[in-house]
Amino acid sequence: MTTRAERRRQEREAKSAAGKIQAPAETNAANVQSHLFSSWLEQLHALPADASEWDEALEFNTAVTNIAAAKLVEQGTALKQAVAETLDGIAASFASELRYLEVDPKQLASSAGIPMPFTTAEELATELRAALQDYAEIHPQAATRTEEALRASERVKRGQAALSAFARWEKLRNSSSPDIDDALQDMPDLKELKRKLTDFRQKLDKTQAALDKRTEEREDAREEIRALRAHIAKLERERGESTLTSPRSADGPDPASADRPDIPSVPAAIDAARQMYEPDRLIIALNSRSKSDTSYKRPVEVYEALDWLATEYYDHHTDLAGSGADFDLLLKQRVKGWFYSAKQSVTAIGKYREEYVTSVDGRKYVLEEHIGEGTRGDPKNMIRIAFDWDSDRRKVVVGYIGPHQQTDAT
Repeated sequence: MTTRAERRRQEREAKSAAGKIQAPAETNAANVQSHLFSSWLEQLHALPADASEWDEALEFNTAVTNIAAAKLVEQGTALKQAVAETLDGIAASFASELRYLEVDPKQLASSAGIPMPFTTAEELATELRAALQDYAEIHPQAATRTEEALRASERVKRGQAALSAFARWEKLRNSSSPDIDDALQDMPDLKELKRKLTDFRQKLDKTQAALDKRTEEREDAREEIRALRAHIAKLERERGESTLTSPRSADGPDPASADRPDIPSVPAAIDAARQMYEPDRLIIALNSRSKSDTSYKRPVEVYEALDWLATEYYDHHTDLAGSGADFDLLLKQRVKGWFYSAKQSVTAIGKYREEYVTSVDGRKYVLEEHIGEGTRGDPKNMIRIAFDWDSDRRKVVVGYIGPHQQTDAT
């Protein structure tokens, strides 16, 4: 009885003899670098056409293909694990730097998902770790003001590099299907794999469309928030303008303050601001040279000025009201007769340091920015509030309240 394998061999021989088929071109083994695979190919080429092994050639090809696919999955799994370890290391080692850059470390943890292709993910994760390492070296505040001035621009530059690396990571993750990795674990043959990949690509398209829609909705929401904040800022300006138009006696309080809280003294103004805004927005840590018991006769305005620091000034520094503000104009609109200055005399800071420095939890702040009213003269009509913006804590640190600080002219 003729076996199935013998019948197939006889059919091939008959077709070849009749000239109905042509032998395919010889496989080019020069592109195969593996010694093992090259040896296999040489043996196959040497195998006679009527060898019984050719009866199982298709099954052999399928088996090799499936083995290769399985090995690729193993490679991918190992690479994915390496990327996961890198990401978890980044999230743990650079948590404070990431939070300062307004990036949630959980977004980088491996539990958030590893995007594909894994080779690209590994490159981007390595790039991100290097960028954060560079930024971490310069993130802490310098020991001196001069060093900090030099460090500030470099900190911004390195911070932007880290954010750019993170943006590239997010772009890869947002364009990758989380289901493709699972699909690679289940592949009885290439045809089934192609079918699954097609299905997952369709899912990816739907997911991307949903993400695009959510992005548009978020952008619409942000635009509404920006409009509301602009409206609030307009109302604040109108409120300030109404204050500017109200005359104030040189010897008495501002008539427009009739609806303000009853603040009988400067210490009471400080206490009221503390109760309202500390520690969320303000840290009032007065240095030893402060004279909060000053005889300044408009203490309600001291409260208004501290309120301005905790609202309009704060909002512009936290991007709630945008950047590039004219603080001097904004303050004048809020408190008539007051001014804002971003700088103090370098000579005075160096010579009378106790007047211009305060500390919180061991950290020193140079109080260059200041607001106030009046010039040197009668302390009843003169006040200064000196402060600094803590970008790490995202708070206004008030370190001096009292008459004009010491200078060579005083």
